[in-house]
Amino acid sequence: MQAVKGKGTKLEKRLWAMLAGMGLKGWKKNVAAITGKPDVVFTSQRIAVFIDGCFWHGCPYCRRKLPKTNREYWERKIGRNVELAQLHDEQLQRDGWAVVRIWEHEMADTATIRARILHALEKGANELKNVQIEEVKEQSRQTLSGWLDSCTRHGKIARNTVAVGIVVLDHLRRACPASRDEVISQGGEISGARSGLGAILESYDIPGSYLKEVTTRQGHQDGQRLFEQFEWGKRLAEIPEGAREELLLELVAGLRNRANEWLKRQNLKLDIDRRQAPTTWVNVIVENAKGRSGGVVEQQLVGAKLARRFKGIDIPNHPAHAGDRQTDRAGDFAISQLVYHVTSAPSRDVLQKCAKNVRIGLHPILLIPREQEDKARILAQDEGIDRDLDIISIEDFVALNIIELATEESKDFFSILREIVDIYNKRLSEVETDLSLRIEVR
Repeated sequence: MQAVKGKGTKLEKRLWAMLAGMGLKGWKKNVAAITGKPDVVFTSQRIAVFIDGCFWHGCPYCRRKLPKTNREYWERKIGRNVELAQLHDEQLQRDGWAVVRIWEHEMADTATIRARILHALEKGANELKNVQIEEVKEQSRQTLSGWLDSCTRHGKIARNTVAVGIVVLDHLRRACPASRDEVISQGGEISGARSGLGAILESYDIPGSYLKEVTTRQGHQDGQRLFEQFEWGKRLAEIPEGAREELLLELVAGLRNRANEWLKRQNLKLDIDRRQAPTTWVNVIVENAKGRSGGVVEQQLVGAKLARRFKGIDIPNHPAHAGDRQTDRAGDFAISQLVYHVTSAPSRDVLQKCAKNVRIGLHPILLIPREQEDKARILAQDEGIDRDLDIISIEDFVALNIIELATEESKDFFSILREIVDIYNKRLSEVETDLSLRIEVR
């Protein structure tokens, strides 16, 4: 009868010799800190190997006879060993370990034992790889989610941000990791986010009308931050190409959903009470645009009004946000010595542009929503130009022309409003990408 095995039994030594002969590395003997104190553990693959004596563990194949004396004791003893082995296996599996148990009598067939261990190692390596892939995937999802949260400003995520995010992910699909010099220009812009944006968006079934190009400095800065948070694709490059492609397409799909939600927005459908004054009608338009257009409606509405009022003059039509970039234009619109600045939220920057107009002999007119008049006048006083420019509410500016034109042409006020809105919609469609800002008055 074999004694209760301890550390370094003959069976264990045979197993260790076999593993050494197989050239396997990374295994340890009798690790007490691991449940059941396995005879061998492969820590990287999380595989625990036990070699069980056929007598002491009640081998069902050998059915070795128990001693005649004290039989009940031996039955309890061996039964307890079997029970402990099962409990250890279950705990190890809950802890993420694979268990290989080898019977004493199986050691006679070393070829089979070698095959079992190699199979377990291969399976463990694959499972480890799958775990690592899932970790990278989850980390990437969290990275994109955190980036979107950081890009949420005033409760919204700009189209420029969504579009540049898609461009970044497209770069990582093409080359991973990405080279900073190849994807970021010297001026800090994301390659492909301007002239090539339409083609990239359309390749993911997003209409080019969603955004023609990323125009804001903030959008390009957001894109560079996303590259940095993805470590330029360093971790993504560690997972198989197929898994990486699947993940990146999943992330693009999330951004595409945001773009589609934006594209589904309804036009500005406004019910106008014809009994009310034209200033009230224009105020309805301005109020409905608040928080949605970012100044687009206000600028295009003023442009439409000027185009209707001065039919013989070519009123230039620029995207509203083109004014956010450095241009040589004196203002949003210029007619002779008059320069019109249109904004939904007056700032020191626009007042400084007005001051520059004054210095070169031009007359600035600042057009803002009525509720912003007081703020605009305070800013004008701070710049010392409060007596050198006109500050007019958009409501009064457009409404007065409706009244004058209707009087001159013997038309009703609402007909003139409709004409201005038609011109507005035409001009908007020519240069803007957010066509949900088209206006329908009823």
